[in-house]
Parts: sequence; C-alpha cells; structure tokens
Amino acid sequence: MKSKLKCGLDLETPSFIGIDEIHIQRQGKHRKQAWGIIANGNDHTIMDILPNRNKSTIIEYFNSLKNPENVQVVTMDMWQYYRDAVYQVLPNAFVVIDKFHVVKIANNALNTLRKSYKDELGRKRNKALKHDRYLLLKREHDLKTLPDIPLRDAWLNEIPKLKTAYELKEEFFKIYDSKTKKEALRRYKEWKLKVSSEMKEYKEVIKSVEAWKTEIFNYFDFKVTNAFVEGFNSTIRAIETQERGYSFDVLRAKVMFCINHKVDKPSYGQDKFYDLPFGGFNMCSSPGYMRKKDYGVKFDDIVNALNEGML
Repeated sequence: MKSKLKCGLDLETPSFIGIDEIHIQRQGKHRKQAWGIIANGNDHTIMDILPNRNKSTIIEYFNSLKNPENVQVVTMDMWQYYRDAVYQVLPNAFVVIDKFHVVKIANNALNTLRKSYKDELGRKRNKALKHDRYLLLKREHDLKTLPDIPLRDAWLNEIPKLKTAYELKEEFFKIYDSKTKKEALRRYKEWKLKVSSEMKEYKEVIKSVEAWKTEIFNYFDFKVTNAFVEGFNSTIRAIETQERGYSFDVLRAKVMFCINHKVDKPSYGQDKFYDLPFGGFNMCSSPGYMRKKDYGVKFDDIVNALNEGML
C-alpha cells in the first residue's frame, strides 16, 4: 500500500498541514466513501488524496514524508484517527481543531433543541419556526435590524428555554473572540457553568470539548483553520455534480499527475543535487542535474483545470 500511496511523489514537507476528507457516494455502495485529503497549508497545495481516512492509511502517509520533523501544526476536524496518527508519527506537531467544526456543534445543539418543540408547537407553528431557524443559527451581529431581530425576539419570548439555548450558543461563539488562550479558557469555564443539567444538548457540547480540549484551544496559539482544505473539497464536489463518476484511482491520477505542480527550480550552481543511482550509474551526480522542490498541486490550478474540462 505504501508504494501506491506515495506513487512516485517526492514532495517537500511543510510546517503546516491540513487534513480533511470528502464523502463521495459511489454507484453500488450503500453509504458514502470517505477519501482523505492531505494539504500543504503554507503553499495552499494538495499533497495527496488517500483512498480512506483510516488510521493506518494516515500513519503510512505521514511515514512517507521526507522530513516529518518539519511539521509544526496540523489542522483537522474531530476525527480520532487523525489525531492519533499525528501524535504517533509527527514528533514536533501540534494539533489544532478547526474552529468552524467546534462552533458547529453548538449550532447543532441549538437546532436539536429547536426540533424538540415540534409536537408542542403544532404543525403550522413548527413549520414556521423551521422556516425561521436561520434567525437562531446565524450570529447575532449578522442579523438585519429589520425584520430579523424582531422576528427572532418574538420566537425567543414565546419559548423561554429556546432563548436560554440561543444565548448559550452566542456566548460559546464568543469564546473565539478571545485574544489569548488564557482568556478563551476563562470564557469557556464561565460558559460551562451556565449550562444547566436540563440542557442535555449542551452537555453533549461540553463532552466533545473536554475530549478535545487541548487541541481546540491550541487554536489560540496558532490562529489557523482548515478552511483552505474545504476549498479543495468543494472542487471535488463540483466534479461529482457534473456526474463524471471517476473512481478514486482515476480522480487522484488526474489531480496529482495531470496538473502541473508548484515547484522551485534552483539556479545553476546551487548545491542541490540528487543522490539516487540509476542502473548502477549515478546520473544525478552529473553537473547541472539539480534537485527541484515540489510542493504539490495548487488549488487555483485544480479549479482552472475543472473549468477548462480537464477534470
């Protein structure tokens, strides 16, 4: 499997890596398949696409890196296998959980609570609240003065528990307004004390945060997110939307080997020669055969290839 993963790629090891996955529905499969995405956060390039997100696959890929000790930070969502792989293979890396995945769990908790009033409100009112759910899920500062805020307040006054849940959601989001990790941890501690025992939806939020606390609050040391990888995922989804139906191997080959990589070519005279023998003759020791640095495929080039019908 290792040779298949590496497939001749000899990329530079960045200090910042992003890991994500794209879920693809394949014909004949009962559930979507998850393909792993490894991205260079320094240069915004794709380093590789993996056939799954299993721990063994991620570990094998990290073991194939030329300089794993170079990696300083890895962004990801809350997937245990990613974290385990980083800590096992990348000795100097800090894990940072993408902040958008963290706040999403608070929004999901509020939305779950909103759904629990389905029977109490009745069909007509529940349908209206479902239509207006964006008023609850949007940040308060993103709401329009009219008509959003009065309409939101009407719902919150009608359902006091929903108002409490909404305020908890807003306070949770504000943790990320903190300037320092110390301030963020203080805000989280204060927020946690406000969650009553009957707010089981937010108790689940607390459980998730506690399980990933170190990695979540590492964000305040590095201030990086996984948004750049999400952009590539959107491109993959666009390919699927056009019903190309590529297999994993074909899509990976098109992205990684049919699009030019971002490279740095050293000028003549620099001491950057290959040191690999070919058939007993060291071609790379010949003058002028200098090592170029390969950083992977640029996001912009992938999008351009898609728009030009190359993918």
